[in-house]
Amino acid sequence: MFYSKDAAGNEVNNTLTEKKADLTFIIDNTAPTVVIEGVEDGQLYVEESKDVNVYVSDNFKLTEAYFTLVDEEGNVVETYNYMDMAKEAGDIVTLTLPSSDKKQSLRYYAADAAGNSIVTLEDENTATGFTISTNAWLRYTNDKKAIAATIATAAAVIMAGIGIVIFKKKKIGNKPAAAK
Repeated sequence: MFYSKDAAGNEVNNTLTEKKADLTFIIDNTAPTVVIEGVEDGQLYVEESKDVNVYVSDNFKLTEAYFTLVDEEGNVVETYNYMDMAKEAGDIVTLTLPSSDKKQSLRYYAADAAGNSIVTLEDENTATGFTISTNAWLRYTNDKKAIAATIATAAAVIMAGIGIVIFKKKKIGNKPAAAK
């Protein structure tokens, strides 16, 4: 007789010699896999909110998965329970992330029935530093081309001003002296 129980609670109670059957079991040392699509590190999205697709899978049995949206100070903005959402939406779940004038990061935790888990620590292995906002000033300060154009324009105006001052000084200095 053979009896076993794994960390997931699966039990096998067999008398293999009587049944003349093979015994198979799974040793699961593989953590779940997490995929995030729709946001990239450091990007600015000019939107009121941003839909992001997430997918969590496991080679045996996924038991829990959460996504947490945090701001640049590490404050929790929103927590999403993937397991609850996947019951209604299917394996690919769409998270609607709200806008904010602060940079945000999407972190996650997932675990399977055998106790294997994957978790983001700080900002590793996740979408980090993205911004979802319609704020015009924020868009401008995150646009390197616009900033470079502003600097170039300011430099051109300053140079033109200096040129005008020099030209006027030379013009005044070249006037003939008045006769007495």
